[in-house]
Amino acid sequence: MLGNVFDLEYFHHLLIKVILLRETLPDEKQLSYLHRIDNVLFSHGGLADSFVRRYVPAGSYNDVDAALQKINSLGWEEMWQDASPIWYRPQYYEGRLYKPRKLLQVVGHTPVGAISRKGNLIYCDVFGKTIKEYLKSPQDTKLPRALVIVFGI
Repeated sequence: MLGNVFDLEYFHHLLIKVILLRETLPDEKQLSYLHRIDNVLFSHGGLADSFVRRYVPAGSYNDVDAALQKINSLGWEEMWQDASPIWYRPQYYEGRLYKPRKLLQVVGHTPVGAISRKGNLIYCDVFGKTIKEYLKSPQDTKLPRALVIVFGI
């Protein structure tokens, strides 16, 4: 039955990544919707400015760490919606991203043919292929330090 729902090779790759994540982040407090390294924000779908304004108190909006902490503490009721960092698809919506001049966002969620950058957004869901295989051009190898750390490029 599983073969009818998922490509087994992709499922195996996903399982290995989940195990690697568990080994890398053994403390469950480290599993979050959003992670930041320097000025690079990682999430599944992207962080919309409107989502931050809706759920983060106005006094914490400009404090990126406080805003991320608040969003990472939200439950399924708040996160199970199209605008959340789990399901947001910035390439399909006109809305503004959170702190576009300060943060580079790296998102997956929507499959793309090649890792690409548009403004302050990097799209990287390439169906489990190797990162180097899907870089658009040799210039893309000059990535921020955070991407080198995460992807091992």
